[in-house]
Parts: sequence; structure tokens; C-alpha cells
Amino acid sequence: MKQCFGLQRTGTFNIPRMHMKTICRVLVMWMLFPPVCGGLSAAAPSLEKAGKLVIAGGALSAANGEIWALLLAERLHGRPIGILSTASEVPEATGLPLASTLNRLHGDGSAVFIPVTEKNRKAGDPETVALIRRCGGFYFTGGQQNRTTRTLLTQKGSRTPALEAVWDVYLQGGVIGGSSAGAAIMSHPMITGGSSADALFWGATPADSSEEGKGVGYGPGLGFHPGWLYCQHHLERGRLGRLLAALASKKVGLQHGVGVAEDTAWVIDHAAQTGTVIGSKGVVYLNATQFTTKTDGSISGMKIHYLDRGDSMDLKTGQVRPAKGKSAVTPPAAPVPIASTTNAWGRDAIWHLLIKLAQAGSDAEAVASDLYFDLVFRRSPDTRVSRHPDETADARPTWTITDLQLEVHPRTGKEEQAKRLPSGKAEFNLVARGKKLKIFTYCPPGYKNGPLLVVMHGLNRNAGDYRNNAIQLADRFQALVVAPSFVLAQFPVEAYQRGGVTRDGKPQRMEEWTFQCIPEVVSAIRSRQGEPELPYYLIGHSAGGQFLNRLAAFLPGEATRIIAANPGSLIFPTRDQPFQFGFGNLPDEWSDDAWIKNYLAAPLTLFLGTADTGSKYLDVSAEAMRQGATRIQRGRACFSMAENLARERGWPFHWTLVEAEGVGHDSAAIFAHPLAEKAIFGAGPDTND
Repeated sequence: MKQCFGLQRTGTFNIPRMHMKTICRVLVMWMLFPPVCGGLSAAAPSLEKAGKLVIAGGALSAANGEIWALLLAERLHGRPIGILSTASEVPEATGLPLASTLNRLHGDGSAVFIPVTEKNRKAGDPETVALIRRCGGFYFTGGQQNRTTRTLLTQKGSRTPALEAVWDVYLQGGVIGGSSAGAAIMSHPMITGGSSADALFWGATPADSSEEGKGVGYGPGLGFHPGWLYCQHHLERGRLGRLLAALASKKVGLQHGVGVAEDTAWVIDHAAQTGTVIGSKGVVYLNATQFTTKTDGSISGMKIHYLDRGDSMDLKTGQVRPAKGKSAVTPPAAPVPIASTTNAWGRDAIWHLLIKLAQAGSDAEAVASDLYFDLVFRRSPDTRVSRHPDETADARPTWTITDLQLEVHPRTGKEEQAKRLPSGKAEFNLVARGKKLKIFTYCPPGYKNGPLLVVMHGLNRNAGDYRNNAIQLADRFQALVVAPSFVLAQFPVEAYQRGGVTRDGKPQRMEEWTFQCIPEVVSAIRSRQGEPELPYYLIGHSAGGQFLNRLAAFLPGEATRIIAANPGSLIFPTRDQPFQFGFGNLPDEWSDDAWIKNYLAAPLTLFLGTADTGSKYLDVSAEAMRQGATRIQRGRACFSMAENLARERGWPFHWTLVEAEGVGHDSAAIFAHPLAEKAIFGAGPDTND
């Protein structure tokens, strides 16, 4: 079954048409995902007296006062919040420190770790069940949401005694919160993984099936909010496409979807039948009750709202109530230009597009494109916009935007452009972000379906040499290698080593960052190979290592791993150092704690040669020397600061430090080192959330 929303794969490439579901598949899906977990079966309990749901989008720290204060205020009779880290690979390492931090910040007895994990099989243990029943509410941490369902559901899909106890507390009025993977499990079925690009291409595919890994995955959830589908890290990781794809799939069977941004929560009040936004950002609501599809894969009739902090919505009528102090915004009489984006799934790209559309005329539209699809956002006669009148131009705007129309259209002509890379060395030209790039490639003999390695060159802008140096990696790991050339005339130091975040020391719009070129390079290779889900790794040396280190801080995208080898300077996770050495002197929305937390959660490897102690081409400015006298010292210091900060704050930390003994400032030597495999393909973070 190799079909998708708009494209059916046939041997080499695609024929547009809509996926048709047969009666057999209906029966199979019924058997795979029976209506369990409360709310979906005929015998579902009433939730009128159930506790509130606090559904957080991820990157939530124990110090987030507003969200944690609500969780603690809504618990039953002052009982502790039970911390369930069932989604974590090592639950104790996540849950125990969080419970300890909450008790320290909010008083003893505020939280308790529930020791039920996939491995210890305590979901039926009487002592564990008794501990759960003594709680006044629960909080599910992040990780891989499938681990939670494997832990708390039986093999037949029914509730374990531990989950029954959670439900009992919930139905008595106990609050339930969850962040990241802990937000996904609120649904049934729930989203189990997948990217937006793959979701629109392949559609929805069931977890634990032969199709797993294609499209947006779905499987049994815990169903605390029946009939609603939740997606986390929504704005930051460009996940609108996967939420849309899931809602457009009759196999998933849900019509209302909410994508929650990081450091933000969507609070469900069952008694009032309202959803309210709290935290630092907002949520995207998709209404799929009236959408239609065509045989070419087009989708129309989707409605989309954007609600920011303080906004609420009536869950029965869909009516939105803007936050106190907001006033209606009248669309301008003269048309306002709308800047479309070709990087639909870039960090916050959809949010920026929606805000621009909010400021445009009454009949305006905007387009976000990926490799295969155009998403068209259009104002309608029903569209309403509100905003706080006292906000300054420098503050992050808090908008309320309702009843935008959303359509999806397959892009034409991509099949003809998809020419697979030839075996051996080759090169081609690509226009990315309006700049012409020469792409040097290498495809090993007998290549089938290995990963993609994007190699970033050093100070000499010698992409061809870097491609040649990386051939050993390609042959060793049966991987494609591509090395884009960022020539000095188009990409001076600020645009390359520093990623274009600033120009002449002044912050630039996110759309102008050089980092934005990388998704377009990856998309071009995926197109040529006919593999829209091709995993990719980024590896750069010296100046290329600087570029990737800062990319990890500002726009990590969907790279499986980002390897910064021997960077001359790094961006330390602190606002005490100015950019490019830290996050100082940048706008708050690019340098606050939430942003730095995301940086520490990026899949970054610092790959350092222990003999890289020379000073040739080394930045010896005062700010650079604060980081260390040599490249190896600077890399170690950056890693140590990041590791300590993550431990102190209880933040996720997904960096790896790999040291190549005896290697100096030499890309060929570091690529050839035995530890290159660990640096590139070593253990990474949980990916489902």
C-alpha cells in the first residue's frame, strides 16, 4: 500500500490520485484499534465531573510558574501530582528529578514519582496502584508516546490496573497534564510519529504495521479527551502537515485537531466545555468537519484558527473568545503583500505566515510549499482578527485569528525533475533562497537506500574537496554525500559561519537566515531520489562546524544528527556572551530560556580532535578567547556548560561529545577516524514526541 494524499508511488515516481480505503481495511483497522481508553466506546463514562486536562506542547520546565501553578491548584484535596515518565527510556532519570524539583519549588508533598515502567511491569502491582489512587492528579512527561501505551495498556488494548486507577482519579476531578509525548497520549487514536512532508505524501499509516515509518503514524492512545487529536512541538517543528494529514484520513476518524506550541498549554475544562491557552505561545486549531478531497489529492474545506495565550474556545460551538484586552483588527483597505514560503515545515514558518495574513486585506491569501504540495491559507468573510492594542513593534505579537480557509494542492512537474544521483562523483546547480549553489555529490556503487550526509565545507569554501574527503564515509556507511558550496561572494562570514542571523551586527528576519538553505538542499536530493522520507545527517568541519553548531541553536530542522567537527568558536547556551558566541544582544524570542532549552535538546554532536591545538585561522578576539585558547578547549567548555545547565534546570539534553584522539584540524582525518560512526550514528534522543 504505497499511496498518499496526492501521490501514488509507482517504481520510479508518482501518479497523482487519492488514496481509496476498502472495506477490508476498515475491518482491519477496527481489529487493530478497538474503541478503548474511555470516551470512544458506547459505554464511555461522562466527563462532566472529570478533572481538567493541561496539554503542553513540550519544552516545559519545572520553573514554568503559570502551567505548574494550574496543575497544582487543580489537584484533588492537596494530594500530590503523580509523575508518570512512562514515555522515557529511563523513567527514573526523568521522573525522580522532576518530582524533587516540584517539591522544592512548591512545597513537600507537591509531587511523587510513580515507578511504573515498560520494563518493570508494575502496571498491575497492588502497591503501585495504591500509590496512584493516593494522588490528586497526574503529569505525563515526554519521550516516546508508544512506550506509555505499551506500559499502561494490555496487549489486547484494555486498561491495566494502573491506568484504571488513573482514570478513577481523573473522573473524580483530578487534573491530568502532559507535555510532548505526554500530550500526544491525550488522544485516541494518537499520533505516534512522522514528519509533515512525509504525512502529506503518504497519508496516515498505522503503527506496528508493515507501513510504519511512512506518513503520519497513528496508534492507540489513552483517550482522555475523546474525539480530539493532539500534536505537540507544533509550531517549532513544523507539524501542521502531519496533523492535517491525520484529520484528513478516515482511518484515524477524528475531525478536531489542536497543535500546541512549546512552553504552552491547552487547558480543557470539561464542565465548561472550553479550551484555553496558557503559557508563552499559542495553539493551532484545525476543523475537518466539512473538508472535501479530489482524485488528484487536493483538499479543501479545512478551517484553521490561531489562538494565543489567554484566548479560549467553546468546544461545542467552536466560538472563540479573545483574551481580555484584545480588540478587533479591521483589515486594511489597500492590499498588503503576503510573503509566501517554500520552507513550509521550517521552525515557526506557519506561525509567521499566519501573522502576516492577519495583517493583510480581507481577500488575501498566503502559500506555504514543500517539495510536493502547496498549502493555501485564505481569509474568508468569516475571518476575524484580534490583537492587544498596546503591543509595541518589538514585542512578540499576540494575535487571535479565526476561520481561515486552508487548502492543499499537489505541485506539478516534480516527477520530471526527480533525476536520481548518478553513481560516483557528480555535481549540479540548485537555486535555494534566491542564491545559486553548486552541489557536489557522491553516490557509492551499489547504493540502495542508505542515509543522506550533507557535508559543510570549511573556511576555504572548497566544497569539492570536502565531498572527496567524505567519500570514505559514503563507502563505509553506504550513504549519499552532498556538499553544497557557499561561495564567499554570496555568503560572507556573517552569512556562513554565523548563519545569517545577523548582518552588520543587526538581527535579520528568520526567512533570511542561511540555515534556511539546508532544507531546500535536502528536499532537492529527496526529490531526485524519489525518497521523500530519506533520513539526513549534517556534518561540518571548521567553519562548517561553526555553521552547524549555530544551526543547531536556531534551526535544527529534521536532521537526525548534527555533527559540528572542530569548530573555531561556538554559541554557548548563555545570554552573558554576545552573538555569535552566545545568545546575548538578540531579540527575546530567539534567546529566552525556551529557546536555549530547545538548543540543549537538539541532536548535536561535538566531534573534536584532541590535537586541534593550533592557532592558524583561529579567532583570537577577546570574546572568542573567553571560550578557551584552542578549539578543543572551546568545544569541551561549551559541552560542559550545556550539560551542567540542562542538569540544573531539569531540561532534556541530547548532545554528544566525541573526541578523536591525536587528530588535529584536518577534515579528512576526522572523517576517517574510527569514532566517526559514533559521532554520526551514535545513540540519539527519543524521536516520537
